[in-house]
Order: sequence, then structure tokens, then C-alpha cells
Amino acid sequence: MGQRSASPSDSDQEGSRPTKKRTSSFPRISRSERCGECVNCLNPQRKKACLKARSRLAALQGGEAAGQADGEVASAAAPTPVAPAAPQPDPFVGTLQTILSGSGGVTSERHAPSLLRLLQTASTLAHRSALLTVLQLSVPAVLQAVVRGGGANHLEKWLAEAVAGVRQRLVTKLLAVLARMPITLSTLRSTELGKVVGRLRKNAAFEPAVHESAKSLVAAWKLMVDASAPPAPYVDIIERFCSSIGAGCFAQCAAWCTTH
Repeated sequence: MGQRSASPSDSDQEGSRPTKKRTSSFPRISRSERCGECVNCLNPQRKKACLKARSRLAALQGGEAAGQADGEVASAAAPTPVAPAAPQPDPFVGTLQTILSGSGGVTSERHAPSLLRLLQTASTLAHRSALLTVLQLSVPAVLQAVVRGGGANHLEKWLAEAVAGVRQRLVTKLLAVLARMPITLSTLRSTELGKVVGRLRKNAAFEPAVHESAKSLVAAWKLMVDASAPPAPYVDIIERFCSSIGAGCFAQCAAWCTTH
């Protein structure tokens, strides 16, 4: 029997079979990088697969992989950023809100002690400006309680500091509040309000509007002092009486005559 001749279809199938290529996980090693001593270097057919060169490449590739893994672990273990803490409520604002009425001022005399404490502790410009607005909107009974409790001393301190810092707006606001406050002769004697406001009338560092407000306030206080003075017929009697027992009692006697 004769051998079957290969058909064209068989040759086509053999030609269409993909050729297998040997793959290598390492790049081709140049002659300068071979050690020339290992088994592969001594074998003419494997001299391009130097064992020592391959070991170096394996170490390098392993280090890079380990570095990437460490980076992934580090990023996974990194703590998530903490959200900023919410701002703490201002005790000043909290106390003020409990005593304010719908008008923006204090209308109940029972809140006068709390208002006095706020006047005593207010140290920032914002707090003081807010309290001045509250005083402008408060009822006369509350203002009288504030004056009796020594609130004028705090206003005197604020005014002196505002004048020293040349704060035009704050000084203007303070003068407006002092014009509403029921300042008495006793208050003027126990504070330096008269002197501080009097010097403002000619203070060149301030605008003419401040000068006019200071002049009006001094004039109003002068009228109040004149109205509080004892009647003229009593003055000579008081002076003669006080000279016999000591001049220091004149103010007390004048106050007694004013109320009797």
C-alpha cells in the first residue's frame, strides 16, 4: 500500500498552528552583567541565563513588590482625619439670651443683677458693644437698678479705655448710653465720669460730633447738680453750722436739706 499523500488541507492546518515561544520572566542579561562562573555561564547554550544575575534581578523585583505592599498597608492603616470639634457656646451670649426681652433690651428688674455681672465681666469690644445696645433698649427701672448696683463704674472704665484707644464709634455709643442712664449727684461724686466726659469736649483726637455729645451730656449733668443743690437760704446756715463742727459734713447736710 502506498503512503497517503498529504492533502492541501493538512498542510494548511499545520501551517496555521501557532508556534510556541519560550517566555522568560527576566530580561536578557548582557555579557557585562554575567558572572562567568555559574553553571549557566559555563554552558554555551545557557550562558545568557546567568544565575547570579538572575538572583540580583529577583531581589530587586521582590523589593519593589514589598515596597508597594508596605505602602498599601500603610495607607490602609493611616487614621482617618478627625473632624474639627464644634465651637463651644459662648457663656456670655447664653446668659444674655436668658434676660433679653423681645424688644432687644431688659424689661424685668429681676434681671438687673445678671446684667450687672455681664457689665463687670465684658472685656471684648464685641461684648461691650452688645451690652451698650441692650442698655439703650432697656426700661428706665432696669437702668436705675444698674446705676444703684455700680454699673456706672463699669461704663466709666469702658469710656476711659475707648478714649485712650481713640475708638470713635464706641465713644459715641457710650455717650448715648450715659445720656439715657439716670446718673445722680452721688454717682458723679463716686466716679470720674464728669472728668472723663468733660475732657472729651475739646479732645482733638475725636470728631466734632463727639465734642457736641460730650458738651450736651455735661450740660445735662450740670442742670441735675444745680437742681440737687439745697435752696439758697439754707447754704449760709449749713456753712456756719458745719464750720463749727467740721467742714467735712457739708455734703451730708446739703443732701439732707435736699430730701427734707
